Amino acid sequence: MKAALCMDSGDMVKGQLIRRIGQQLEGASINDLLILTAEGGTVLDVDTIKNIVEEFLMQDWSNDIDSPEEAQEVLELRRPGILSDASKLMVEKLTDAYLAEIAKDHNLPLSKFVELANMVSGIPRPAHDGLYCAIDIYLKVRMAASSGCSTPDPHRSIRDLNYDFRGSSRSATTNPEEELDPAATAEELRALKRELASSRLSTGMATIERNGE
Repeated sequence: MKAALCMDSGDMVKGQLIRRIGQQLEGASINDLLILTAEGGTVLDVDTIKNIVEEFLMQDWSNDIDSPEEAQEVLELRRPGILSDASKLMVEKLTDAYLAEIAKDHNLPLSKFVELANMVSGIPRPAHDGLYCAIDIYLKVRMAASSGCSTPDPHRSIRDLNYDFRGSSRSATTNPEEELDPAATAEELRALKRELASSRLSTGMATIERNGE
């Protein structure tokens, strides 16, 4: 899969590959998704993975199948239970693992990180440890890079994000058997994106330090 997408193929061929991979995404590994970008900027091709995840999620939308040929193709690729809760959870965990990988990239725009996280935020999950881990990596990488810098770091305010997600009812130590509300998590991510976009996140550094950040 990785080799095929890394090849200099046309947009049509690449689109077909993305479609087929997305329809079987629960069978992929994190290594399969570590595709280097050919255009510079970020190290990994985040946009392609976003399209693949979107393709997987679109299988819930039967109205998007426009022709009998397309319907037959999906039927042939789809294994029993591909859209089961278990399959969705596998893709959610895979996406969280990918977020942890791209979080290490200093050039990754925050908007891309949040957008990809938001895509799977509606999938019910027993715990949010994978997402918290990715957020922690994102913060630590940028805080380490800005250490000793006298100019304000725009990413310092993201510490509030980590504090909010690790609040009393949604901490990284949450009982893994406790079911969390996916709708609430999705709303948190949407609210976060709005706050970051308008630069209205307060620093709250003293509060965070007192809580062990």
